[in-house]
Amino acid sequence: MKAYLIKKNVPDSVIFVDNFGNNTLATVKNTIKLTDSLHFKSILVISQYFHLTRTKMLFRKANFPNVSSISPRYFEFRDFYSSFREFVAYYTEHLG
Repeated sequence: MKAYLIKKNVPDSVIFVDNFGNNTLATVKNTIKLTDSLHFKSILVISQYFHLTRTKMLFRKANFPNVSSISPRYFEFRDFYSSFREFVAYYTEHLG
């Protein structure tokens, strides 16, 4: 996703890559920890389209409501499986 953003002329200096986000919830927690030191008021989530709804929901559950999202405009065969997996994961996280 970093390469995608750079290709879209987003400066490297404003892109944060979470190398310790082993799953979506870990990434949300790691990002929330940065809000105090970096003082940002909003976040833009960049990921595959099927992953955005759950990621935004987790940020909102962590009391960070100002979340936008974007994804690349292409579809891969594995997205069929991933979309189903995200559907299950969304409701697991939402109800849990």
